[in-house]
Parts: sequence; structure tokens; C-alpha cells
Amino acid sequence: MLTADRPLQVMTLKDFTDQDEHHYGLNGSPTQVEKIFPPSHTTEKQVLTGSGAELANRLFELLTARKMI
Repeated sequence: MLTADRPLQVMTLKDFTDQDEHHYGLNGSPTQVEKIFPPSHTTEKQVLTGSGAELANRLFELLTARKMI
């Protein structure tokens, strides 16, 4: 929100000293995207009950088991 009123600097190929279009963008990229796909999702759900400390420990165990942390 703090930058909403600031103007954007738009640059084109003419603004660069090297104006070879094969050095920029998709053509100039050393990597190419082979496939784009949405992440898989499951409907698996768990309801945890207990005190705050117990819930924190259980959540830590679950996240560690799934190698999320």
C-alpha cells in the first residue's frame, strides 16, 4: 500500500545497451519450463485436541514426519 502511488519504471529493449533480443526473456534464459501443473491435494483431515503444549508437540511431529520442517 505504501508504494501504490509511486510510478512504475517501464523498460523496453531499446533501454538496454545490449539490444540482442536473444539475450533476454524466454529466448535468453538458460533454463526452460517443461511442464506446469497444479500441486496435488488430498482431503485428509485431522482434528487435534489437547492442551496448547500437547497440540504444539503433535503438530511439530506431524510436520516433521511429512518433511515440511
